[in-house]
Amino acid sequence: MEEAKQSGRIQAIDISKGIGIICVVILHSIPAQSPLYNVFVTFVMPLFFFLSGTVIKEVNSKIDVYDFFRKNLKLLTNYFVCSGIYLVLEFFVEFLLLKSIDFTTIAVDIAATVLLSGINVLWFFSALLGDKFLCVYILGKSKKPVLNIAIGCISMIGALIIAKALHTLPESGIMRVVHLLCQTVIRPFFVMIYIMAGYYSKKILRLLIEMNKKIINTIPIFSMGAALIVLISFMGQPVINNIKNLNFIHIPEMIICSFAGTIGVVLISIALSKVKIISRVLSYFGLNSLFIMIVHNQINIQRLGKFLAEKITSDTYPMYTLKSVFVLIVCVIMTALLAKPYNKLINTINGKIISLTEKKHRSNYNDKIS
Repeated sequence: MEEAKQSGRIQAIDISKGIGIICVVILHSIPAQSPLYNVFVTFVMPLFFFLSGTVIKEVNSKIDVYDFFRKNLKLLTNYFVCSGIYLVLEFFVEFLLLKSIDFTTIAVDIAATVLLSGINVLWFFSALLGDKFLCVYILGKSKKPVLNIAIGCISMIGALIIAKALHTLPESGIMRVVHLLCQTVIRPFFVMIYIMAGYYSKKILRLLIEMNKKIINTIPIFSMGAALIVLISFMGQPVINNIKNLNFIHIPEMIICSFAGTIGVVLISIALSKVKIISRVLSYFGLNSLFIMIVHNQINIQRLGKFLAEKITSDTYPMYTLKSVFVLIVCVIMTALLAKPYNKLINTINGKIISLTEKKHRSNYNDKIS
């Protein structure tokens, strides 16, 4: 694996994100009954949380809340800007195309946005922000890796217990709002183990990078990664049933499969960094993974992909395969056309928010010391 000379980015992480986002697009383009769905759903989101942990800088002191949110403001900005776009599109698509508006659905989506539960895939942004905050807070309090990993495991089990209890309650009226709020709180605790593991895997990652510089090590690294993906392909079905039904008997299997898939993708990515063309293509997807995550599951893009695929074949699996390809192509086109102006908009909003909050922060600080 190589490091980008100018940006300091680690190429294998970008490749991992690229593989991950392609898997996410395929996951949302195929039916839940597909064997491939059962494999991808096991590890794709844990992979992104794990990779986020690998880029957290060393935490040597207690968390500075203001500094943390200033550095991670982009997640919130993406969340609220995209939520606004989603809501506007939802309103106009229903009004212009369907000639009717489901105000109940729109009201629920507005509530989900305000409560940081998220519309569609946007839950990822708020969950990642909360997850990073929890991890940095714990890392600032404790320097014991075993204890911190144990806390991550306990938090996952606790989140599952609460989720299972909520599953028995009705989801209508005010209880719908309670469910949304609980989702916001539970998600960071559920996935904390992955970002914590990523943080403690940085040294191992650097060691594997160094080993991969010798071509003789590349094939074994790739083979181990591929073997782990094959492993979860046999174990994926019980895990997806466990996630849906919250069967606590299968929690160890769920954790093993999610980590096996995550580590498998990272190992494959390290090996693929030796192949220039493939690594560049996957790095492109990785660098734009957040934008692709935002746009790929828009219902109109999914409908367009399915419409084009059905023009070619009506057989189930070939049709969904083609649908995934078409959705990926549309995402690449949208990325090429819109990613730069979108990122510029996010950076502009970020800059203005930071400028305003820093003035207020300095004013409060001066008031305290005067």
